[in-house]
Amino acid sequence: MESVAQFVQNNPSLAVFAVFIGGLLSAASPCVLTIIPLVIGYVGGYAQGSRTRAVKYTLVFALGLAIMFTLMGAAAGFIGSLLGFMGKYLYWAIAAIAVIMDYLYLVYLR
Repeated sequence: MESVAQFVQNNPSLAVFAVFIGGLLSAASPCVLTIIPLVIGYVGGYAQGSRTRAVKYTLVFALGLAIMFTLMGAAAGFIGSLLGFMGKYLYWAIAAIAVIMDYLYLVYLR
């Protein structure tokens, strides 16, 4: 049986469909589902009974989410690739920062 990477390389049109399904599944997470009543209330409140205005607000909201998630994903990938060059020294640096922050908390904020 071939791996997922080989399957995607051999079937690029199915890759787009798989990414779409993955996006739908990630949108069904509890973090996103709790926002739905807020969005409905916002769109319903500002649409003032106009179906056209409600569709416009919904499309702008969805486009804004798509743009922000794309930018955050690209930034996370870029930062992850930059941090990959540091190797094991990154772990030591993060551990040192955690120890220093813990010390400062114990000394000054407790």
